[in-house]
Amino acid sequence: MKNRLHISAVGTSLLSNMETSHKDEIKKFGYEGWGRYPPDHQKQSELLARARKGDQVFDFALSFIKERGGEASAELSTLLDPSTVDKSRDEIRLYPTHTGNSSFAAQVLYEYLKQEGYRVHDPSQTRLTRHYLESEDEFGETLFSLMDKVGGDIAEYNEKGWMVYIHASAGFKPETTFMVLIGSLMGADKIIYRHESFRQVVSLPALKLRIDDALLKELQGFRSPVPKNIAEQWTLTPYGLSELIEVGYLKVIPSGYVLREWLKKYLEKTKP
Repeated sequence: MKNRLHISAVGTSLLSNMETSHKDEIKKFGYEGWGRYPPDHQKQSELLARARKGDQVFDFALSFIKERGGEASAELSTLLDPSTVDKSRDEIRLYPTHTGNSSFAAQVLYEYLKQEGYRVHDPSQTRLTRHYLESEDEFGETLFSLMDKVGGDIAEYNEKGWMVYIHASAGFKPETTFMVLIGSLMGADKIIYRHESFRQVVSLPALKLRIDDALLKELQGFRSPVPKNIAEQWTLTPYGLSELIEVGYLKVIPSGYVLREWLKKYLEKTKP
């Protein structure tokens, strides 16, 4: 049987569940509503700084997982299912957002899984990039950061002959949706989900999606940066240059235009 890489976004269900069960303790810590903090909340940086063993709040969160197991968070509801993850040979990658509460939750999950003998990567290495732009642009760039990181990891493990499972029960809905889509484009094998009605883990095939071949051939020219004055003279179909940037195929850099990282990996896989 092939080894498997398990990919999961990380949201803040762990924090919300802790507050539901231990409201007084969370209030004493000064983190009421911490699972719903907006990205610019004043306590986000404080939570990021506390994401380490030995911190009182971190250790309390870790004890909560030990108390509740797979019920502690949406991520663990599928990752701890023995029919899904083989701790002796599978690997797990967690993808928190740049926010302090998501990153805090991810580090607690990482520490618990590591202590339980799972082969899990440190989520501080897969934390999504923050771009200091207007809110809508920042949200879009965060999703593209997710696509770049996840797309690259799927391509890397596919090349090693591993199967790739996307865990879709956890994380914030837009990030998880993008993760499923990029997984389907890049060749992930299964989508894992905990059904809310009958509370069981189910697996679905990752339907294979594909970008139009004619467009892919035109995008080949952007593997390396193309100066703006040259790119702006090219005739591209069915999209124009600005549209290719808007839909997330190209990014603007000081020297011109270049493919996003996830699309470079996709081109390597498909070889149109």
